[in-house]
Amino acid sequence: MNDHLHALIQCTQERWQPNIGDPHLMGWITVLGYGLAALAALSALIQTRTASRPAAETLFWYLLVPGLVFLMINKQLDLQSLLTAVARCEAQLSGWYADRRPVQVAFIFALIALGTALLGILAWLFRQSLDRLWLVLLGITLLVTFILVRAVGFHRVDVLIGTELAGWRLNWLFELGGITLVILGCRHAIRRSY
Repeated sequence: MNDHLHALIQCTQERWQPNIGDPHLMGWITVLGYGLAALAALSALIQTRTASRPAAETLFWYLLVPGLVFLMINKQLDLQSLLTAVARCEAQLSGWYADRRPVQVAFIFALIALGTALLGILAWLFRQSLDRLWLVLLGITLLVTFILVRAVGFHRVDVLIGTELAGWRLNWLFELGGITLVILGCRHAIRRSY
């Protein structure tokens, strides 16, 4: 193993250890939300299979169910913090950590653009089923974009999403809002399948 990779692994192990990422009540409520969304997606998958929908729509549900289960597990494993630790260590070892802000800002804007493009691509791919899937696609795009932006570890973004409105943190609203859109979208898809 080369020295750089060894140093990167050692630095990452110092910054990140597997443990419960959000042991507070809202963390567990979010885990429950992901679980409910996975069950709703499974119900939609079953309904889609019995209603003889297009193959792309069935594949979508087959991918969404384990994807939501992964996000449920990730909520407490906090794997995006592992990615953040690896990126910080790489920036330090490569000598550009002090100049990371422009990279972080560019990365956040790129992620938002990617999330928007992803929504457009998904809408095009599932255009035959868009009347049933649009709400789920919106929720998933919101969730994935939020999780990736949060993983960047940009201090100003962390402060922003930690801001409270009427006793609710913005990060709760984004994540639980995305989960709610997915659940409502699953119910909508099931109703539209009849």
